[in-house]
Amino acid sequence: MKRLGFLIGVFILFSLGFVSAISSDLKEMYSPRESIIIELFGSIVKPIDSSQVKLLRGHVEVAFDYDIKKLGERYFVWLNAPNNVENYTLVIEDIIAVEDGTTQLVDYRGNFSVQGESVDYNVKPGVILTTKDFEIDVKLYEDFNKEISVNFPETRSVALKPGSNNIEFSIDNVEGIKFVMVNVGRYNVPAYIRGGDVSVNGSVNNGSADNNGSLVINESVIINESEDNEEIIFPEIKEKKFRFNPGIIESKVLLNEVPKYSFSIYNEGPEVIDDLTFDYNRNLFSLNSSNASYIGVNESRQFELSIKEFPGEVRDVIIARSGEEFDYLIVKISSVDSEDEVSTDYLKDNSENKEDSSLASPGETEARQLLI
Repeated sequence: MKRLGFLIGVFILFSLGFVSAISSDLKEMYSPRESIIIELFGSIVKPIDSSQVKLLRGHVEVAFDYDIKKLGERYFVWLNAPNNVENYTLVIEDIIAVEDGTTQLVDYRGNFSVQGESVDYNVKPGVILTTKDFEIDVKLYEDFNKEISVNFPETRSVALKPGSNNIEFSIDNVEGIKFVMVNVGRYNVPAYIRGGDVSVNGSVNNGSADNNGSLVINESVIINESEDNEEIIFPEIKEKKFRFNPGIIESKVLLNEVPKYSFSIYNEGPEVIDDLTFDYNRNLFSLNSSNASYIGVNESRQFELSIKEFPGEVRDVIIARSGEEFDYLIVKISSVDSEDEVSTDYLKDNSENKEDSSLASPGETEARQLLI
């Protein structure tokens, strides 16, 4: 009996070791064309870009409608399930998150199957971040009208016609910043809405939306009570004090090589940086960061990063800090068998655009590979 208890304990500990830093409320099964709206859970420290999201059928990437947005401190993903009955994997790559007390580069993978009869309607988009009136397109896949109910800004019935139906939602009666679940028939669409904002001192704050619909907040902190009495806070959006150049290093090297790379930190803030520090895996990396804490305004400083002992694959993150500001350098290195396959891409960010030296600031163009 004691042995059985010991084995159970070992199994539990073993299982906990495989708990991902990022999880979600993704279900195991959806109907064809059904709108999938899920929330991500975990300590995500850098905003996720839509270019990090993909859908796989086996190992094949599938085209699909989707979006990912950070609403307050919560992340939501929306996608419409494919029409084909298959098994799929939702993948979000290169998430910078805290796992086991350290900042790491992790991937989220969620498996689900598409089975059964196709749904009668779905929604697009399935997550809302807005400062103005918005629309949700409800697509009806039947040959006759259907009536559904919506609950925002008030409860009402909407008659759907076959095909696309744009339902308009007014935010005229919304005061402050509110998180609401907009019921559109069977779907609950999370929405983060800024109406007539009321700040801590009661004054009205003006915000705007950029051309991409991203929310731009002009005041430092705006607080309003949501319906469940939770405080919702929009922090000040300001220019970064400094940044890595490049933001991502993706490299393929021979297994017997010792990879070395250079990067720079560019100070684009209004003040000098005199307290720059780095957090990184010191068992894996060497970084010549000594006596390099000072960077003048509109100046950059170059650093060299090397691998102490190449394990065959590296997926990690380097963190630079100055005061309360920080930025990240993603490092992804894999081994190849042939010298013809050796390559290194310096990328600005998760948009997968290669670094263009013609756009680099003075001193940044030296941030190129030093591979021996």
